[in-house]
Amino acid sequence: MKFKIGEVSKILDIPMQTLRFYESKNIVKPSKDHINKYRYYDEWDINFLAECKKYKCFDFKLAEVEEIIHNDSLSTLIERMDER
Repeated sequence: MKFKIGEVSKILDIPMQTLRFYESKNIVKPSKDHINKYRYYDEWDINFLAECKKYKCFDFKLAEVEEIIHNDSLSTLIERMDER
């Protein structure tokens, strides 16, 4: 299923500007329709954004969130969480 940026914004209560910023930082990579320029988010994108929102609640910086989402192993994530 595909979701437009406005739908994702409402589902996750994240401003559209923030979603665009996360895209610029490679947190998510929505597909783009080259004809109408819409961004389309899939379920995985929404999952990553929900995770991002969760980690931001623990005061992780965006660079840390990107590292957690894309690179950390479970043991590294546990260590990071223990430090918080």
